[in-house]
Amino acid sequence: AADGARWRAIGFKTRDGAVCAGSAKAPAPPYRGDLTCGGGFGVVGALVERGMISELGTGLPDGQRPTGSYTIFGHVRADVRKVVFSRRGTRPILAELSPPWTTVRWHEGELRSVVSPRLRRRLRRLPRTVHIRLFMAVIPPGKHGLQPRLELEDGRVVMPFR
Repeated sequence: AADGARWRAIGFKTRDGAVCAGSAKAPAPPYRGDLTCGGGFGVVGALVERGMISELGTGLPDGQRPTGSYTIFGHVRADVRKVVFSRRGTRPILAELSPPWTTVRWHEGELRSVVSPRLRRRLRRLPRTVHIRLFMAVIPPGKHGLQPRLELEDGRVVMPFR
């Protein structure tokens, strides 16, 4: 990073099938970084609809604004070949991607908690599994408001938050 900080990505799957992603300033141990975990149709739905799940990593306690570099990290579908963060008038930042490393699943029983019949029907149409990879972009100090752009292996471009 521009401020000399070194970051590393963290990724693992729990025994109950949740997938976790995080970032930590090297050489801090993984549990000292920023971490997000999720599973089931919440993760599958977000990955199918937007192509990604992302978080900010600052290495700071909650509520503190970063003064140095920070990360944007998370999961993307395995068919994503490139993740670029940009804003008009700034140089694009290319995220690093892991190889596809695991599969997220959801089960029919998860729908019992969904009250709305309409939502339940929509969720039933989701694929049962999604193959994923980790991503992490290190953002230099002072750059904010960046938007992601995903390039898929079939050539399509997805703008998840527009």
